[in-house]
Amino acid sequence: MALGAQNAHVIRSGLLGKDVLNTSLTCFLCDFLLMVFGVFLLGELTIINIYVNITICILSIVFLLCYSVNAFIQAYKSKAAYETRDHQLLMRDPIWKTILTTLAVTLLNPHVYLDTVIIVGDYASSLSMTDKYFFISGALFSSFCWFFALGYLSFYLKNYLNNMKIWQILNIVIGIFMIFIAINIGIYLMKIIA
Repeated sequence: MALGAQNAHVIRSGLLGKDVLNTSLTCFLCDFLLMVFGVFLLGELTIINIYVNITICILSIVFLLCYSVNAFIQAYKSKAAYETRDHQLLMRDPIWKTILTTLAVTLLNPHVYLDTVIIVGDYASSLSMTDKYFFISGALFSSFCWFFALGYLSFYLKNYLNNMKIWQILNIVIGIFMIFIAINIGIYLMKIIA
């Protein structure tokens, strides 16, 4: 799995110690719905509309580059971001706010649709119905393990990673990953256009 905006959100919630269960569960449930849609509905289509694919790719690139710029800004303003983080640690968000924020990071991110619906659905389109059930079971199990491991590992490591320099490095790494993913989507976009 690639470290995208959704995964960065889960890591941040773990490092902040803020509602890791609901954040991880919301991400998993979104993956569940999108993968089931991709495997059983979209995967049945013989040809995915190229214009939809191109649009999702372009939106994904724009979203990821904006997310990357934001991560670099946070790294540059690391002292202010770290102090904000300290303030956030004292505040406990209501569950609905955690869920809505996670839904926004997940569902407003076109990269999620590219991964869970188009790529997973396209791969599953060549499978028999029985194999699709095995495939979706494995994909969903992996997704469940991934989000909960990512969230709780971040949560348990927060005391070791609780300094300004680590947050600065984390934001730089997230920014670089977002650019890397955007470039890969751009390469994929060039292949489908050609």
